[in-house]
Amino acid sequence: MRKGLKKSAAFLLAVCMIFSLFAGVPMSVKADEEPLNGLVTIWAEWNEGFPGLPVDPEVYCKVLEIGPKKTGIVAFATMEGDSLTPYTGELSIKNEEGTAASSDGTIQKHMEDGVAVEGIYDVKFGVESGIYTICSDDDSVTVTIGEIQEGFFSSNEISVENYIDEQRLVYTESSNNEFYFAYKTNPCEGLTYSIETSDGEPVLYLNEEVFADGSATITKTESATAGFEVYKITLGKDFAYADYGNFYKELGIKLILTASEVGTEINSELKKIGLEWKQEGLVLAWPDDWNDDEPFVTGETEYGKYLELNPKITHVLYFGTMGDGDIPVPYTEGLTIKKVEGNEESIITTDEITIDPHVCEVWNEGSEEPVEEECEGFYDVYLTGNASGTYRVYGGTSFITVKIVEPECGFYSTSTINTENYINEQCLEYSETSNRTFYFAIKKDEGITRTIVRQDDGTLFDSDNNKDEVRFEQVNTSDENHDVYKITLGDKFEAAWNNQDFFNVKLNTAPADGEPYENEFTVELCLNPVGLVAIRPDWDDENNCAVYSHIPENDRSIWKSFGMDQTQILYFGVRDADGSITPIEDMSAVTISGNANIQKYEQNNAVPGFYEITLLDYGKEYTFTYNGSSFRIYNTTPSSSGGGTTTGGGTTSGGSTSDSNTTTETKPDGSTVETTTETKSDGTKVETITETKTDGTKVETSTETKTDGSKVETSTETKTDGSKTENIVETAADGSVKTTETVTKADGSATKTEKESETNTKGKEVAVTTTTKTDTTGAVTSVTEKSVIEKSSATTSTTVTVKKNGEGTITSASANVAKKVNSGNKATVSASIVSQIIEAAGTESVSVTMTVKDSEGKTKYKVKVEAENLQAGEELFIYKLNTKTGEYTMVNAKSYEVSESGNVSVSMTKKATYELVTAEDAAQIDKQIKSTIKPKKSSADVKPGKSTDFALSSKANEDNIKSITYTTSKKSVATVSKDGKITAKGKGTVTVTAKVTLKNGTTKTIKMTIKVK
Repeated sequence: MRKGLKKSAAFLLAVCMIFSLFAGVPMSVKADEEPLNGLVTIWAEWNEGFPGLPVDPEVYCKVLEIGPKKTGIVAFATMEGDSLTPYTGELSIKNEEGTAASSDGTIQKHMEDGVAVEGIYDVKFGVESGIYTICSDDDSVTVTIGEIQEGFFSSNEISVENYIDEQRLVYTESSNNEFYFAYKTNPCEGLTYSIETSDGEPVLYLNEEVFADGSATITKTESATAGFEVYKITLGKDFAYADYGNFYKELGIKLILTASEVGTEINSELKKIGLEWKQEGLVLAWPDDWNDDEPFVTGETEYGKYLELNPKITHVLYFGTMGDGDIPVPYTEGLTIKKVEGNEESIITTDEITIDPHVCEVWNEGSEEPVEEECEGFYDVYLTGNASGTYRVYGGTSFITVKIVEPECGFYSTSTINTENYINEQCLEYSETSNRTFYFAIKKDEGITRTIVRQDDGTLFDSDNNKDEVRFEQVNTSDENHDVYKITLGDKFEAAWNNQDFFNVKLNTAPADGEPYENEFTVELCLNPVGLVAIRPDWDDENNCAVYSHIPENDRSIWKSFGMDQTQILYFGVRDADGSITPIEDMSAVTISGNANIQKYEQNNAVPGFYEITLLDYGKEYTFTYNGSSFRIYNTTPSSSGGGTTTGGGTTSGGSTSDSNTTTETKPDGSTVETTTETKSDGTKVETITETKTDGTKVETSTETKTDGSKVETSTETKTDGSKTENIVETAADGSVKTTETVTKADGSATKTEKESETNTKGKEVAVTTTTKTDTTGAVTSVTEKSVIEKSSATTSTTVTVKKNGEGTITSASANVAKKVNSGNKATVSASIVSQIIEAAGTESVSVTMTVKDSEGKTKYKVKVEAENLQAGEELFIYKLNTKTGEYTMVNAKSYEVSESGNVSVSMTKKATYELVTAEDAAQIDKQIKSTIKPKKSSADVKPGKSTDFALSSKANEDNIKSITYTTSKKSVATVSKDGKITAKGKGTVTVTAKVTLKNGTTKTIKMTIKVK
């Protein structure tokens, strides 16, 4: 009984091995009849993504089995007994006739980062099955190429020529959307070979998940080749659009091998083909950047055929036509919009979705005023709140797909969650009496932790004094699809939140202590104060005084509640509902609760409403009331800070002699030269020459030679003021050299510079320069170590600089990496380079600057990153850095993930210095940038028919801005163009809103009040 089972198991194992061979799965089998010797081979071993040489001699063999049209990464070694040596010479392929042909196959050394990996080769064979040999100079291994028994094909005629090379199909909108999967029936007696089915239908897998959305189908079809079962796979119109930006997918079919002899399934394997989507025809993209109010795209722009967009928002998108290249030409012809419902399309005749050419402000050469022109390829796409659905935008016969979706989460004006109540532009306008309650909703999901956080530091807002000023509580609604949270602003909200005008909800799956929240959703709170207000005037930096000539620019500042700890000059007034302000000329009409001292400011009586205000008692709240309207000022407590200490130390050494001889010579100029030769007891010879010049300067040169050939040469020049310079050259027996120069000033302070070479753990030569400074007592005050690795990789040189204090503690560490790229702009900060930097620095806290250069050595750009942030899986964000001012500028909305092996790659097209920072640091940078996005003027009076501009504050760096979208609350009063030009129409007051989209994808909304008189 057991013997029979053993035979069946052996039979099935053999069948599986044969099947793996013919199916194109690479295998190797070692014959153990006699010991192996000479050239041997095995498939390379993978470790963290890098192929290497297996170290176990038992796995090597003389026979390699591979399917046709396959590229294999194979290890070759020379074996003597159990000793393995990686083979690094040249290898060639020969066929059965002993000749080599390019069609038979190729073999070449495997490269990683431009460097050949010892013993690893790339092997590829053509379409012919048969027996081949891979030959070294004096030995060879045998390769067997089997016939294909299953796989993916370009037609239903099953042949090697029609086999899809490397199991990767490139398809487009108009071609390669039909292909075939085939397997040979009844491969051997007693076996059944089939594909997995569900309810009698074949099953497809997309990226190993069951695929069932209908945009790809599989049907059985007639085979043009006897002995094969063939299935036709058809990719539908929307298949490529299912994942915007995902141009590579894996489609799979599960094969099942059943042995009827034992009645059980013995092999079930998912056979996959890579589908690479090559775009053609109409494509679209988000603009990369904004420059002088004009959007543009670059070589790094990602184009797609599909976008999911939020309703009630105007999006500026780029439409282009993709040809043979990677950059499309602008699409300027007419666009047709069709709504898709099931398999039906209907032309849009309503305003559900509108697409209009985007208008830019262009300065023509010699002109004094800009002109408005359509930006080629750029369009304004607007989706109403009722337009949820799928649309196809056609340019000729080619189309892209736009899907209007309800946001996964967002802020709403009521607890009824629908697009009508969605807070437009994510801006909530609130006042003392209205819109102080709103809602946050998110589609239901298990395991989500939700909390409300402050905008500034991301910590939970739980101050004992102010925690009730924002209440965040889950509420019960009839909505079965969302979790809904009610947010209520308390009476002291502005004071408690220190004028924060953004409100965050962060979501995560129960983060551990100290871990960041993964998802962040923001609403901007736009205060609309009415009644009594107080406004800080503009400040004249040049004359160091307040500006009283007009109402201050930021006339919507949140002074309903505020904190301050010093005397202020404020403008007091009464604001009506349309935003106009009437100054208060008599402060005696204002009552003040609290121990406050307020004085009328008498210097500029021509502009009423300005007062000097001094508040007493830190930490107290004051309430100002006028005609029933009030506001609070909260007097905050000032802060303070303080200092530190330093220390240091030093060492000495000496020697002995056994025999000496001295001679003295006087030169014609009166200087003397004394020469002493001596031989020490250990055989060391020392020659010392001392020259005393007529001005008293003494120069002493000493050469000490040991019996092992090592030598020390010392030269010391001592001046009459006591200062001296000493140079020491130490040559070791192996030829390595160390030099030391010590410069000592007359006061005894000194600088010592030591230079030597060493080899790091990567086998790279490192030139190390150490500079040590001591004070007049000989105590060390600072140490600087500079390590130069000229060949840290084949295309990289690295310099590491470390500074220490007198106690030997590292105070700073930096590294400069020069990286040469022969083509393109992509460069990688590799783990190999960083490990060498950390080794040289003696710490992980190293600031790394990589200078990317072209083949001629010209700088393309620089990128900085902290070495300690290059941990596997770390998500980094990139900013342009002004090295003179320290100012950061946004670059894009991408994240740069550190790979599992510790590498991170960037590709920049503009010559500048960039910095990769962590998500936490990026949040702080983004906060500072957002704080500068303000209007230059928050209000203006305009006569009918006249115009003004919605300009940004001079503090706003427009390089951070991706787009600005303008809207007006009353078109009958004033209209606004796409570039912010406001034109007055009829009398009244209107609010013009500018939604500023930054390059990192976040937005900020600012407003300007226009009064037409």
